[in-house]
Amino acid sequence: LLTDHLTHLFTLDEWGHHGHYPLVASRIGCIATHHWVGQKQQRFIEKLRWENTNYYKKLEEKFKLNGTRRGCNSLEEYYEKNFKRWEKIYLNIEENGYKSQKELGNIPIYEIEVCISRNGDIIFVDGRHRLCMAKILSIKKIPVIINMWHHEFIVLFQNENKDKELSTKNLVEFLLRFNNMIEKKKY
Repeated sequence: LLTDHLTHLFTLDEWGHHGHYPLVASRIGCIATHHWVGQKQQRFIEKLRWENTNYYKKLEEKFKLNGTRRGCNSLEEYYEKNFKRWEKIYLNIEENGYKSQKELGNIPIYEIEVCISRNGDIIFVDGRHRLCMAKILSIKKIPVIINMWHHEFIVLFQNENKDKELSTKNLVEFLLRFNNMIEKKKY
């Protein structure tokens, strides 16, 4: 597996809508219907207070049952730690557009992360809140870090591009052409 931390700008349309992979990684196209988006839509599109969202109600149940959630010992602590941060991120994106982590003065490694499967699928790894907010705000292009390329996809690239250097730029160009060809064959 080739690890790569170079940021690339993908359009949301390039992510497809083909189901999801269980456990660690989800297909990015599925994010549009995922409960992460729903919870943010209730707050930011429907303008509900967090306390009136389905997500908040589920959190209340989880706190009653377990007493803790993601390192927080109370719903109030969770609110301070997470909801306020999400509000700040959303408002910043809404007012200033989606900026890369580098543009925001943060470490670029905290960008939305994806990996590339053996079949050239773009698989979501991390950064779901920023990704959801980009979807809600209808932002067409966002920067991502491709943190891993499956070995079989790299072999496919090398077999079809014998004259090209194995570089991130060439792999990304091939990936976009490859996914475009796959989409056209489906119809």
